[in-house]
Amino acid sequence: MFLEVYLIMKRVLMGIFFCLPFLFALNVQAQRPLREIVTYEEFESLSKDTAARIPDIQNLWQWNEVTGGNASISGGLLRGILHWLYLELQHSTPQEIRSRPVPPSTKFLLQFKSDRDLVIEDEKIRQLTEDLPEFKKWDLQKRSVNHASFEMGGLTLEKSTLNPKQLSDPSNGIKDYYNGNLVFAKPNASEFKTSPFRNNSRTLLALRYLRMIANLPELTPTEESWNRIRQIAHLEMGTLKPKTFRLERALMNLYEATGDVESTMELLSKANLQKLLSAHGYLAQAPSVNSSRSIQDIVLRIVEGNQSWNDRYILRQWLETPEAINNSEMLIPLFKTNPDERPHLVADLTDALGKPQWARAKISSNLLSWLLKSDSEWVYGETLRGLLIEPAWARHFTFQNFLKGNSNPKLKAKLFGVYLNSNFELSEMTSIKSCRKIFN
Repeated sequence: MFLEVYLIMKRVLMGIFFCLPFLFALNVQAQRPLREIVTYEEFESLSKDTAARIPDIQNLWQWNEVTGGNASISGGLLRGILHWLYLELQHSTPQEIRSRPVPPSTKFLLQFKSDRDLVIEDEKIRQLTEDLPEFKKWDLQKRSVNHASFEMGGLTLEKSTLNPKQLSDPSNGIKDYYNGNLVFAKPNASEFKTSPFRNNSRTLLALRYLRMIANLPELTPTEESWNRIRQIAHLEMGTLKPKTFRLERALMNLYEATGDVESTMELLSKANLQKLLSAHGYLAQAPSVNSSRSIQDIVLRIVEGNQSWNDRYILRQWLETPEAINNSEMLIPLFKTNPDERPHLVADLTDALGKPQWARAKISSNLLSWLLKSDSEWVYGETLRGLLIEPAWARHFTFQNFLKGNSNPKLKAKLFGVYLNSNFELSEMTSIKSCRKIFN
């Protein structure tokens, strides 16, 4: 009797304990818009000041002074600075932000391995790379190309540039950001026929815009922007070049920004781009297990880190088929990777395999053991929780999983809370002693 009361109380208390972080997170996510915190002029001034103090590019600003150059930050690094300031201003005054050091340029990037972009006068690019060879690794864009892109349309924020002395905002992209809007300007198709935009397309511009929806959740896509993007499928059906590197890369970047295939497809569907991309080979059909492009080959490329967007997309489709459950052993090499280094893979596999029919598949134990290797609170608090709220998976999860899993007691406690709140009978909990084993 005592044990039954103990377990019931434990379940209630752990449920409260487990919910508190989520209630706190909901409170944190209630961010204030910039226009309620600072004036636009103050935000512009703070942006220039932040750029001026980035420690690893001080030599660039000194080079500007010595040579009379006007090299400026653009692209992903500029967006990262704006996003960082937005988050800092939620809890700090501009004066407090100015009094603290700012991180190096790589810490501002919103996606791993993103380019750091500079816009520079055409005639000074060679001089810059000779004087400061470390900037050869950056994505250097000629000022003339940047100016020509104003007419091309697309994401207004892509046209803006920033250095300590000047913020250039020809398409009002930074003003849009300040006002909480993500704007897609009407593309000018005639620009795609001229250098340097010959390999561009409306679809490519749209994919970049969709990526910013994921990267910058503080912004709201305007309805006019959505309407412009939804017209692209009609305009480019039959004319979009198949299997170009830039479109493949843009899809992979979008996938990495959203975190999983399902979220990527939701955005593509909302943008009315699915049929267009399928018709031109960018959304391939899942193959049969015996086809020339086999699942084994795709798994190998993912393990080696050489996968394409279509590899991820095909695997995700295949996991939805009965054939996948019958041939699930082909997935085993994926579980030899480090889950903390593969967050997108974790998301895709748990989304697909978290369904009841997979709980008794041959590789279900492999999946659980793989996730338990993690040191990530996200994996314990979100991913495993997502599996364990499914009764079929919860019944499959035993105390032995706890004992073989991560040794971090805080993570074990969090997972134990999930376990207690899962929708199944706690038939294995026969003694307080067995509960204590979890934390030893």
